[in-house]
Amino acid sequence: MCATRAPNNVVALPRFRGDLLERFRSALAEARELMRRAERAARRRQWREAAQQLKQSQAELDRAQYELIREMRAENLSWPAIGRELGERNWEAVYQRFQRLERRFGQPPPGDEPPEPKG
Repeated sequence: MCATRAPNNVVALPRFRGDLLERFRSALAEARELMRRAERAARRRQWREAAQQLKQSQAELDRAQYELIREMRAENLSWPAIGRELGERNWEAVYQRFQRLERRFGQPPPGDEPPEPKG
């Protein structure tokens, strides 16, 4: 199976798609920093702070997944293809998760509908 990879050179991407990839990278960087803070808090046995940092880190990872899926859609990957890339068997579950993330982080792109179920 051949995995489809998005270009990793932001400069080579059109402006809109470059922005998507940059927001993805930003979310990952923020999640990493929050995880480091959680680790430091746990070492100091500040459990509440560690838990809060992890919760914020999970929110950033959700944002990164949202941006990644948006990037895949910008590359015209179908919902079943996105599900395969994310290692999910059920593309409908990926689409539903994306809809929940869309309500949290962004605006739906016009005409971005899931494919019709096969019969």
